[in-house]
Amino acid sequence: SWHDGGLAFNFYRPRKIDRFSRLFGFEAKPSAVTVSKTGNRRTRFHAPKGHPLTQTAQAYLGEAKAFGPWVLQLNRLQLDIFLAELDHWDGLHSRKAVHVTYTTICKQSADIVQAAYALSNIRARVVAYKAPGYRKTQTWRVQAPKTRDFSYTTNRVQEQVPYSGMVHCVTVPS
Repeated sequence: SWHDGGLAFNFYRPRKIDRFSRLFGFEAKPSAVTVSKTGNRRTRFHAPKGHPLTQTAQAYLGEAKAFGPWVLQLNRLQLDIFLAELDHWDGLHSRKAVHVTYTTICKQSADIVQAAYALSNIRARVVAYKAPGYRKTQTWRVQAPKTRDFSYTTNRVQEQVPYSGMVHCVTVPS
C-alpha cells in the first residue's frame, strides 16, 4: 500500500517474506514485525518516498495500484515471468490446486491479467465474488488451469442460425 509517499508491503506468509527478501536482497529489511491477538505474525517492509522501488511501482501501477495496458505490451519472456509471479503474490498458492488463481479488488487488474493469459494461449476466467467474513468489498478472481488446455463443454449453449452465404475460417498467429 502507499504510505507517507512511500510503499509498504505487509506479509503474513513466510513464503512471501522469503521470496520478497530473495528478490530485493539487502534492500529487504523488515521495518516492523507485529503479532495480532490471534497469533498472526505480520512482517512489514517499507520503501520510502523517492526510493527507486517506490518510483517504479508508482510509475507502473499509479495511485490505484492497478495493472495497466503496459502489461499487454510485454514481450513473450516478460509476459511468461509476469504470469508465473502472480501465483506467488496475490494468488492462491496450493500444490493441490488445479488452477492458478489471482485475486484482486480491482476489476481493471483482473481484466488485464485475463488478457495476459489470453496472449499466452491460456484460457482464463474472471469470477466476481464477495468473500465471507472480514472483507465486504467486491473481489475478482482470475482462474487459469495449471495443466488443462481445453474447456469443458457441459454448460455450453448452442444455437443454430440459418445462413446461406460464405463462411470464412480465420486464424490468428500467436
